Amino acid sequence: MELDKRRQIKKLKKTLSRNRVDLEYGCDLYEEGKFKEAFLAFQRAAKLGNPQAQVNLGNLYDAGEGVEQDQKLAAYWYKRAIKNGVAEAAYNLARKRGHVRMALT
Repeated sequence: MELDKRRQIKKLKKTLSRNRVDLEYGCDLYEEGKFKEAFLAFQRAAKLGNPQAQVNLGNLYDAGEGVEQDQKLAAYWYKRAIKNGVAEAAYNLARKRGHVRMALT
């Protein structure tokens, strides 16, 4: 039983480390103007549950940077980030819908 628990912890640490690495790598790529590569890095991290990567993915879909613009997918990723407690995602989603005031209160 103890060995199984250690394996689970090791796997969790590896996953958490991977999504953080992908987030940071995506940020670096974005800063370099490599939007498609940044999109792929953010996508990996977002699927692993990284809330900031979920916001960034929403932003890329919203702007059509590195991926075809898709407002539905932007909203989907903003909502996932909102569920993970990211206020920026709520603001971005409200802004898209013209309800910025609501997001600020």
